[in-house]
Amino acid sequence: MDQSRVEIACRNAERRDLSALGQLYLLAFGRSVDELQTPDLSPAALADVMAACLRADHGSIVVAETREGEQSRIIGYIVAVANAHHVWRAALRRGLALVWMWRWVTGRYRLPLRQALRIFGDKLRLWATWRSAAYRCPARILSVAVHPDWQRRGVGKSLLDRGLLHLRDRGCTCAGLEVRSDNSAAKALYQRSGFRSAGEFENTRGAWEVMLLTLREGAGRAPTRRRRLPRLLALALLVVALIAAHAWLVTRLRWRAALRKAGFTDEMASPEQEERILVVAPHPDDEMLGCGGLMQQAVEAGAEVRVALMTNGDASELAVIFGEKELSLSAQSYIALGRKRQQETLSALAAIGVPRQNVYFLGYPNNGLTALWRPEHWLPSQPYTSPYTHLSASPYEYTLTPHAQYCGAQVLSDLVTLLDQIRPTAIYVTHPQDIHADHWATNAFVGYALATVAARGGEWARETKVYGYLIHWPRFPVPQKLQLKRGLLPPADLHAGIEWLRLPVSEEQARAKSRCVMMYRSQMPRFDGLLKSFARTNEIFAPRPVVEMDWEVPHRWQDEDSGRRRLGGAELTGVELTLARDRSVRGLVWTAPRPLPKRGYVALDLRAWDVIGRPVVMTLWIDADGSAEAELVTKRSRQHLPAEIRLREPGLLEFSGFTLPRSVLENGVFVTCWGSVRDRAVDPAVVSWVHIAPVH
Repeated sequence: MDQSRVEIACRNAERRDLSALGQLYLLAFGRSVDELQTPDLSPAALADVMAACLRADHGSIVVAETREGEQSRIIGYIVAVANAHHVWRAALRRGLALVWMWRWVTGRYRLPLRQALRIFGDKLRLWATWRSAAYRCPARILSVAVHPDWQRRGVGKSLLDRGLLHLRDRGCTCAGLEVRSDNSAAKALYQRSGFRSAGEFENTRGAWEVMLLTLREGAGRAPTRRRRLPRLLALALLVVALIAAHAWLVTRLRWRAALRKAGFTDEMASPEQEERILVVAPHPDDEMLGCGGLMQQAVEAGAEVRVALMTNGDASELAVIFGEKELSLSAQSYIALGRKRQQETLSALAAIGVPRQNVYFLGYPNNGLTALWRPEHWLPSQPYTSPYTHLSASPYEYTLTPHAQYCGAQVLSDLVTLLDQIRPTAIYVTHPQDIHADHWATNAFVGYALATVAARGGEWARETKVYGYLIHWPRFPVPQKLQLKRGLLPPADLHAGIEWLRLPVSEEQARAKSRCVMMYRSQMPRFDGLLKSFARTNEIFAPRPVVEMDWEVPHRWQDEDSGRRRLGGAELTGVELTLARDRSVRGLVWTAPRPLPKRGYVALDLRAWDVIGRPVVMTLWIDADGSAEAELVTKRSRQHLPAEIRLREPGLLEFSGFTLPRSVLENGVFVTCWGSVRDRAVDPAVVSWVHIAPVH
């Protein structure tokens, strides 16, 4: 071809040109290809990279082509992008990097792994060079190539001028490129266009020189974005630092507030050899969280330790998904979870010396104990059906009463049987102010069972000490992470009328407790921080007070914090009770002035016994619609009571008309009052065994 008669023209590249550009790159940069030892490198790899540049910055690739008649041939190209970082970010955002990875893995690029890693390392060094403070120039000349037959004929100068014109049109203030230090011809070309050397760097292919060109004064779009980036990063770091400082400060203030309001009245003595201890837990793991240190000390002292589990904790959706690896959430998967949690409990208790024969599983429905405490599911004729297992009786083989029916009377019967068998000198059960519905109901069931034993002539039950341990309360413990050398304090916002005792736990016992807590693997994905936070230098317990009442003298349980907490949404704030000499009952119930939430209610329970010690349940209901009713449940029947209920003022309900059995004169009455929404969270106000002064 006579090159002197051939017309040379420059134009913007199109996608159909990319394959030819890839081949031209391999021809013009044969030295680089040889150094990489990639003689079979496919032009498609280079064409894909150029396609990304063209897609992110249209007009960034200019080609020079010869025209002779109807024929044309590409003899050179230049790739000049206004923001190189934007090109690679766009490739990641659009998924092009994954496409390149797939094509490389499938062998389309014909690039061996070793050479691919070498190229990747060189690009990282190049990226680090351009990110340094000395080269703050996002506009880049990525590649200039001219066919060997057309070099030194002004083609490169024409391409370079077109590339710089594109960058000026895009508002760039500077342009940069890298060139081999020994490529004197290319360096001379760039210097004639105004480029000046700005530094050097090295990679696996030798030494390279960085050259910069000032295009115009002033801030273009790309440099402005580049200058804003450090400010945005600094602002983001500042926001993160402020959030972290706020979290640390809030945790610290809560800790100090709890320390000021801890209300420890005394240290609790370690168990002695002659003691018989019964720990009652609503779910597997609660017994270890609240009493792990206590049980270790009791076993070491030679005391008898028994543990009773009200439920098997079979209502945890996340535990089924992550533990049982099932997404169906079928009834059988929940039952399998219950069996798994039974084994976790036996293993953890055995690790601290509590044998299998001293562990009792009652097998009642998880998240259903409050429903069993309510009158509608008290009798066997109206059992409760678990929404998880879809059963109304226990399906577990290892149960205190096989196939125990889900009703309150059966729960009471099991607990009374257990108490008569063990005759504990001390009972440890979840605290009556615990906001988890199952935990509150467990305390109520245990207290009523102990009072029932006493009503049936078990004098030892009146001497049994009952202690409450707290598991669920907002922001308790503080902080919720493993803190083996920090003490456990009661919540600062739990009302100060509670007497708390502190049981010291040695570091060895705390570590053993932590190891045992980790054995409840089914709960780790969801409650990891909460469970670990109970392994501390002490455990806390609250003795159960016994209320002494006189006839005709009102007694008030006031919960000043309840209205502010809004735990269950019912906002129960106080109860006042008066027992008349004719065994009638009258009183007041304070709730929030506004209506209760949907499916919310407030309930007042008075539970006593007939002349032969059988339970008698009297309940006053205040529903979300503002209606109220009273009902009586005996051994075989459930009926409405002719109670008088009137709203004295918004938030204050007055009731009267209850009549207690004659046996109350000797055995007292068990009083509970609580607010709840959907039986899942409770706002407890009262769980008390009331002793009534004898009539003179």
